[in-house]
Amino acid sequence: MTGGRRDERHRPPSGGPSEGVPAGAVRLGKLGRTYGLEGAQRIHGAGADENDALLRCTLLWVAGHGSLAVRLVKPHAGSLLIAFQGIKTPERAQELVNADVYAEAGTVDAAPLRRSVAALTGAAVRLDGAPYGTVVEVQSRAQLLLLVRGPAGERWLPGDAPYVRIGDGVVDVEDPPAGLLDDVP
Repeated sequence: MTGGRRDERHRPPSGGPSEGVPAGAVRLGKLGRTYGLEGAQRIHGAGADENDALLRCTLLWVAGHGSLAVRLVKPHAGSLLIAFQGIKTPERAQELVNADVYAEAGTVDAAPLRRSVAALTGAAVRLDGAPYGTVVEVQSRAQLLLLVRGPAGERWLPGDAPYVRIGDGVVDVEDPPAGLLDDVP
């Protein structure tokens, strides 16, 4: 990808709310690739509590796109699919890929969400099903970042990546990019 958009996506966390999102909004996850022909797409919730909140919300804030009414949220193949009113083609949904999703403060209870993020410290990390290491630090500002201590030392892991699944007391990483958790020769 060329131009400023790539730079935006790879910018380090700023700690402030994303563009167009109300102050105090609660981050629920990140939109993933499109699914089907009617504008649905995967959404990667930041955890179990966030997934529960996504299933209940009727209006969400999408960074850079403002508020969008939810047309559909449903479980599908171990993740969630979401579709928004007015976005009915894969091409329109593609514009939202990698955007963070928020709920306005007050529409979801932020306390369990904060607790679930804090509870990740000390969680076991499995790489392709085998024990790998432990989460030693969590940052949840602009995006969820996990500092993982394993055989290759300490490495930052993007908690919202499609190859990361966060469960109760465990973080499963399946088929991550080469060099993320290991040294590449």
